[in-house]
Amino acid sequence: MPQLPGVPTITEAGYDVVLTNWRGVIAPGGISDADRAELERIVTEMHDTAEWKKELETKGWADAFLTGPELDDFVTQNITDVTGTLKNIGLI
Repeated sequence: MPQLPGVPTITEAGYDVVLTNWRGVIAPGGISDADRAELERIVTEMHDTAEWKKELETKGWADAFLTGPELDDFVTQNITDVTGTLKNIGLI
């Protein structure tokens, strides 16, 4: 990363781990299909702005925007991956 010259990544430091610091907008489990679609529309509209693209560039963030089933699958897999890593290092 340009912001951290000379600082090795976790992988470069010898650890076989890839982590992503992600964030999301999460709604209650009982949200209606119509409300979910509207929330996805609003967040997608915000994501597609020039201001957000500039912020990604300024911060050096990768754009990993997901909605719908793709986000559901990502979160499920992330829980599995993190749980496995925590077990492997003896924290759970």
